[in-house]
Amino acid sequence: MTEADAGHAIQVHGATKRFSICLDEAKHPPRELDATDCPFGYISNMSVNGPDRYPVGFEVIRGGSCTVRDRDYEVRIVTTA
Repeated sequence: MTEADAGHAIQVHGATKRFSICLDEAKHPPRELDATDCPFGYISNMSVNGPDRYPVGFEVIRGGSCTVRDRDYEVRIVTTA
């Protein structure tokens, strides 16, 4: 997911599918990213730049949906198991 996905719905099909969130860190610090109650789990920080940098990797753990928010950024994630 990137800045261009704001306001859209993203489909992630299949349990264990992985995806990453890659935003402008100056506008959206990773520590402020809210993915509460989302149907995916944290996998890793895939950046070589340090522990608080994008991209951040996730893995689908069940079907469902949620909205990921960070200040003015918002995108809906829909997953299928």
